[in-house]
Amino acid sequence: MDDMSKTFAAVAFAEENEHETARAIAAEKTPAGKGGGGGSGPSVLWVVTLGVAVSAVYGLLFLWQEDILRITARGSWTFIMPVAIAFIFSLVHGAFTSGLWTVCGLTAKK
Repeated sequence: MDDMSKTFAAVAFAEENEHETARAIAAEKTPAGKGGGGGSGPSVLWVVTLGVAVSAVYGLLFLWQEDILRITARGSWTFIMPVAIAFIFSLVHGAFTSGLWTVCGLTAKK
């Protein structure tokens, strides 16, 4: 749990008059590599860069959609083009989404 999440959790417990729990949460130290500045997650700059990359990929797809359709309509091995495009979208968009949630402090429970 990063520092901001700890603060929000402590405030929520304090508002419910569970002061001991709030103090315990606020007193916890974040281990290195577990968020909260430990250097384990993506930086905001990296997430913004991936966001620009996702926007560029979508823009290029919409810009070249007619050419892509014309090429893939030829048959034979041209079916690989949409598969490759889907793979690129999956990688770039997945990395962006994962980084965005991590930077926002939302991570899966372990």
